[in-house]
Amino acid sequence: MDNRGLKLFIIEGKELKGADNGGSSSDPYIKLKFNGNSFKTETIKNTLSPVWNQSFDMGMVNEYSTFEIECLDWDRFGKHDSLGRVQLPMTVLKEAATFGQTDKWVNLDKKGYIRVGFQFNPPYPLQQHISPDGNPNIIQQQVQQQNIISSYGQLPPPVYYEPIYLKTYPTKLEAEFILPNDLYQKTIYVTGEPVRASLVLYVNQPIVVRSLFVSLKGKTSIRGKKQKELIQDLRNLLHTTIGPSTPNSQNQKVALDIGKHIYPFEFFIPKHCNSSIDGVGNYKVLYRFQFNADIVNLPDISLEREITVVNIEDTVHRMTQSPINEKCSKSPLTGGNIEMTITAPKNSYYPGEDIELQVHVNNSSKKKIKKVELELQRTISIENEKSAPNQVLKVSKSFFPKIQQNQQSTQIVVMETPQNLLNSIYQSGVIKIEYKVKVILDILDCIDLYTIFPVNIVLPDPKRVILPNPLDEVSKIPRYIQEWTPRNLLSWLYFRMNCPEVVTSNPEFYQYCLSGNELLSIPDTILLEKVLKGAGTRTQEIHKAIKIEIDRVLNVRSILKDSQLPHLIATFEKELVTFDLLPTLTSVDLSHLTTTIGDRIRLQNAFQKLNLN
Repeated sequence: MDNRGLKLFIIEGKELKGADNGGSSSDPYIKLKFNGNSFKTETIKNTLSPVWNQSFDMGMVNEYSTFEIECLDWDRFGKHDSLGRVQLPMTVLKEAATFGQTDKWVNLDKKGYIRVGFQFNPPYPLQQHISPDGNPNIIQQQVQQQNIISSYGQLPPPVYYEPIYLKTYPTKLEAEFILPNDLYQKTIYVTGEPVRASLVLYVNQPIVVRSLFVSLKGKTSIRGKKQKELIQDLRNLLHTTIGPSTPNSQNQKVALDIGKHIYPFEFFIPKHCNSSIDGVGNYKVLYRFQFNADIVNLPDISLEREITVVNIEDTVHRMTQSPINEKCSKSPLTGGNIEMTITAPKNSYYPGEDIELQVHVNNSSKKKIKKVELELQRTISIENEKSAPNQVLKVSKSFFPKIQQNQQSTQIVVMETPQNLLNSIYQSGVIKIEYKVKVILDILDCIDLYTIFPVNIVLPDPKRVILPNPLDEVSKIPRYIQEWTPRNLLSWLYFRMNCPEVVTSNPEFYQYCLSGNELLSIPDTILLEKVLKGAGTRTQEIHKAIKIEIDRVLNVRSILKDSQLPHLIATFEKELVTFDLLPTLTSVDLSHLTTTIGDRIRLQNAFQKLNLN
């Protein structure tokens, strides 16, 4: 267990809940609880943005430690009201410290934020990265002296991409990971190949950031404890900046304007890394992206997302296949012989695939044979502890009529494997997942005849693309483009415009992940030169079709603004009134859109000028 000394600093608070003077102020102080001990700061009177700057020695802590921070309103008489609290796990502070941070804003459960500082002794080693301004520093020298490595050796040098900026108008400050082809199905990354994705930062007010880091981590664990670290790599998203991002060389801060900031990034997973496994017994193989944004005077943004990684050796591409040809027989006491032969062209199947076996029975005995049963059994061994075989599937097929003496019969028996079936695994001394098929011949008035043979369950082709039902997708596209989701736009391109090349021929398409609301605000040059460039000779055609959808909204906004009626824009859009519907609006419709007579007259005059009414 990694024990370290910790000094915790309660620095300041902001936007706290008001408990006095009608909610306009409070007398806040902080109560800090850890390991049965309680610590308190001074009380700062009449403020919602207190500054304490007090430190507390927490003694020795470890990765399982948790701190409780509660902000209370001091009162001379009676109980002190709670303004909010937060549980602060040690893992959060450790993660921040490895990124070089010494303080962090935490969000209270009721309202407001508390800025907490931390100092470890001994300090945690810094993650390896390159400084935002490119100047040499201690961390950069670490990268130069020793490239980031995985458990399977040295990784290739980092690859950086130029960020993308779109002038949109987000409603809140947030971040998300965008993965290729993630709108229709789960993205699957293959070992030995680049891992590409994008971090999208939605900025609703101008901000200044100290750092933007994204990392890829992979590990195996048994019973919740890390057994092996597969990969740990880091990218500095501020390594390059464009557009509204303006780096300050003195304090290494970057200003970000309102809009959608897209940061493409790339990692590499060595080809010998394990495939993702989620909770087989007590064994897990987990890969995830992690993101941390250190924002000046605002709470940090932290984000993580699990990803699925497949080793090509575990798939249908590499698994060796052998035909199945199993034979067994028995001689009943009444004489004669019963023979059973099971054949199949292969012994490897992927989840969701049918296991189709041909069962041939030759009966030269006096017994009657009623049916054949098939069982798919699974055995899991973790750290050489072997479990009892578990029946995953069972099917049976009757012989009609029953197989009599001196008769033969051949039946095709099919087992439909579930889509979520675990694949076969063998890692010496760690985990083994084996599958066997048991075929049982049901003989009347006699002990059954059976045989058992192994089969492999392999992962399907990780690059196989399965498109959804076109009719379902087209029917779900809203009439009003402002309500389109990124999936709606994708379906519009694939199925309504019949132009999948926009996506398949442009590997950068997924990075933009545009909603209909964003389509209304981005420039035509971005649409033509970036988003739709994969359409080739049909680019102008697709662009014109999208512009028709956009203009149905924007033309209504223009008419309302020119008529000095911008306050009606929200109403028209709520009622889904587009430009093509304006000629059909009646006086009754206008009275529902606005109750003001003057506004209705202005609308009628505007429609008459445009020959719409």
